[in-house]
Amino acid sequence: MPPRVAVHHLGCKLNQYEAEALKAGFGGSGWRVVPFGEEADVYVVNTCTVTGSGDADSRRAVRRARRSNPEALVVATGCCAQRRPEELRGAGAGLVVPNTDKAGLVESAGLQQLAQPDKQVGTLDMRISHQQFVGIQLWGRVQPPTDGGARFAVDKAG
Repeated sequence: MPPRVAVHHLGCKLNQYEAEALKAGFGGSGWRVVPFGEEADVYVVNTCTVTGSGDADSRRAVRRARRSNPEALVVATGCCAQRRPEELRGAGAGLVVPNTDKAGLVESAGLQQLAQPDKQVGTLDMRISHQQFVGIQLWGRVQPPTDGGARFAVDKAG
């Protein structure tokens, strides 16, 4: 059974467009896209900080994803993730991806590893450039790379 991903957006039309593009990208990469209220293996929250309640709504969406499946990886990206990553980590995001790295989210080797049947639960193998590595903020620990990539152990409890 393919892994399940749920994508939720808050805020502007651009976030809506990006969320639809993420859904299409995940679907085209072998993931089963499910509604945000359903259980998934990965939740992606495309956050907002522009509206008056954007930050609070973003934290609430991350907490909702965490409650839906405490074992899932919750990914926060978007404007609130860019400006307030610690708040989203505190709400339960396991991975915070700034806007500059959002476009590569579907193709990231780490998330694609989750799509493999022989995945290691709780470990993401992120083969990313140094520039991407600097931009990604992960709640967990970085293990020394053995083959040129970086290996992340993810604290899925947030």
